[in-house]
Amino acid sequence: KDGYLTSGLKEMYLNSGGECCRPVLQAEYGNTWLKLNLEDTIFQKWLDIISINDVPGSDVTISVNEKVQSSSPSPASNTITMSLDEMQTRGYTVRNLKPGHIYSVDLTSTGTGSGTVYFKLEAEHATHCSCNSLSSFEMAFDSCEADFADQSGRPIYYSISQNDGQVTFDFQDDSMCEGFYAFSRSEVYSSRSDMFAPNFYVLSPKSCANTIKPGLAAADDLRLSKLEVGTKHKYCVQAGASPAYMADLRYPSSDLSASSNNACSTHTIKWEASIHGEITTEPNAGRLPIEDVNVAYSLLDKNMVPVNCKGCSGTTSTTAGGMFEISFNVDNVALYGSSENEYAVDILYKKTSKSDNGTDIPHKFLCNEGEDDCSDTGHLVYLNHLNFKKPVEVYDDTNVPFSGKVFVADTDKRCMMPNVEVCLTQERKIGGVARTNET
Repeated sequence: KDGYLTSGLKEMYLNSGGECCRPVLQAEYGNTWLKLNLEDTIFQKWLDIISINDVPGSDVTISVNEKVQSSSPSPASNTITMSLDEMQTRGYTVRNLKPGHIYSVDLTSTGTGSGTVYFKLEAEHATHCSCNSLSSFEMAFDSCEADFADQSGRPIYYSISQNDGQVTFDFQDDSMCEGFYAFSRSEVYSSRSDMFAPNFYVLSPKSCANTIKPGLAAADDLRLSKLEVGTKHKYCVQAGASPAYMADLRYPSSDLSASSNNACSTHTIKWEASIHGEITTEPNAGRLPIEDVNVAYSLLDKNMVPVNCKGCSGTTSTTAGGMFEISFNVDNVALYGSSENEYAVDILYKKTSKSDNGTDIPHKFLCNEGEDDCSDTGHLVYLNHLNFKKPVEVYDDTNVPFSGKVFVADTDKRCMMPNVEVCLTQERKIGGVARTNET
């Protein structure tokens, strides 16, 4: 008949303009509740269509049943009888339902005391999976293209990080239906998406508001994906469950969806590399570690000009063990392109010691296996993207003058001893244990 549609499941719909239809028996829905509504204007229009009169004094019996596997309903779980006036005035709310499930709703109107059936409405409604218990009644029925994104239970507070050649993700659980999370990557402005690996799914607790940090279990390993530096990619995460996740809130009688809506964010692939350096005395001088050497570095572009970006230059110092680390995790157009491109890092070493008479003694440093004096000029180390902990070995070839006298004890320094062999011993602590090196 003109003005309403009947689906294969005998649901009653009213035309509300264009191709948009809505159930006669409407419902506000939350994640664990349904509030049934029979609006005056909608109900009157329905009465006009099917030409039923003298109904307002009748009683209404309402049954709400969970549908099992989108087929037949289970035995009635909620049944109540109330007056039609009361139904139109305040509606009927059913609570303690399962999130993400379809419910079959039957409304039967009978004459007061007579048992005469005036009409029977059948409809289907679904609860949503979001941890937010509020409904979207107004949003859902304002237009045909209602936005149900906030009710699918998609992750929230989604963030992306890149470190050590791994793109990782953090987010907060906002679903009451999830059994896992699935991740995908696509090029910006492309509809095609790729999974990082066959089994990049993360189990999540069933409660809400948990912070989920999958770490390497759901990371995009850039060594495997070989994404070029500077390219932008859209990373998405969605909650899912097997065999099904949630009903389509707009068309509850359709098949269940396998997942929530996506939470997505874009990420630009950064240039990453690092250097693991060590400064010691030369091998023939015992390879003693040199502490507190100032190490200044600058990343250069293809034209050997310093790259102007945060993290592209800086200083560090050697540890007690003579070690230093230089790490790059930077985003600059000068570094965009193939991961095979090499870039130079200009490194300069400086340290000054005091002599016995208080004068400054600048240290002399040898680079390139001890062949080149790099004290004043520094030297270049070449890196490409994802080249981590590249070893750099530098020698300290500083000559520090020592002078003194050797005499017999308890002689008031008057009995000098000629031709005595003098050895230097370095004392240091490693892990709290005293160590000595004799040269």
